[in-house]
Amino acid sequence: MTQKRAACFQAARFFIQMGEGMISIRNAAAGDLNGLAVLYLQLSGEQSRPEQMAALLTRILADPAYDLLVAADKTGRVLGTVMGILCCDLVGECRPFMLVENVVVDDACRGEGIGRRLMAHLETHARAHHCSYVILVSGHTRTGAHAFYRAMGYNAQGEARGFKKYL
Repeated sequence: MTQKRAACFQAARFFIQMGEGMISIRNAAAGDLNGLAVLYLQLSGEQSRPEQMAALLTRILADPAYDLLVAADKTGRVLGTVMGILCCDLVGECRPFMLVENVVVDDACRGEGIGRRLMAHLETHARAHHCSYVILVSGHTRTGAHAFYRAMGYNAQGEARGFKKYL
């Protein structure tokens, strides 16, 4: 992890009060693999492949362009996650942008502010890297997620349209 990235994470790490306990927002670690798999199953309905996931998680955690965050309770149980990827851009002032993927909060914990805090952390990191914008796509049937993104200030209409092609 670069010094700049470590300083950003250190400054932005925080705890939030939820119910009777504290929730920490932190960088994901190898020990979070099973918790991430549970959340990704809730998100996609697809089982993840643990061996492939472990190998990719090691690569992601070592790459300074990636921010893989988790929200965890005091026992370490992963309650939410989000991944941001810093991308270079050759247009105009050549400022980077951040791509957001895999935003998911455990079904039982939605509405508690966890997703908002995870997204706020990514936006802080994007600003620290002088990103010109943050971009994401969301499945057309995920109306609850759409309302969440609109409440966070993301524009789904007007200036941009999201397109996706599965390969």
